[in-house]
Amino acid sequence: MNIKSKPIFEEHPTGDKFLGEVSEGKKNGLGMYLFNDGTKFVGEFKNDERNGIGMYYLNDGIILTGEWVDGKLSGKGLMSGPDGMFIGEWKNDHQHGFGSFFSSEEKVLDGEWINGKFVG
Repeated sequence: MNIKSKPIFEEHPTGDKFLGEVSEGKKNGLGMYLFNDGTKFVGEFKNDERNGIGMYYLNDGIILTGEWVDGKLSGKGLMSGPDGMFIGEWKNDHQHGFGSFFSSEEKVLDGEWINGKFVG
């Protein structure tokens, strides 16, 4: 059975807002979630979680762009912000695998990352 999604706008008691596609009562498809703290996610959802390609805008000027699995940045991704930019592999919201960080002071860390730490 193929369930079609429908566009909705919902506002939660917490002040969070969602505009996007829903099927079977869950966020499924493209959407934008605005959190009450001012952060927002724009991208793909599956079963109420960030799943697929998307961008997460944080309040400190950091933007996380890439592949999301069960609400976490996992796979290829890019983090850009005031302190610099990282491009590479992610696992569970941490740099993990091969990647490169380019700092705002023009320093470069290029190589292997494990759980968000550069190991060379």
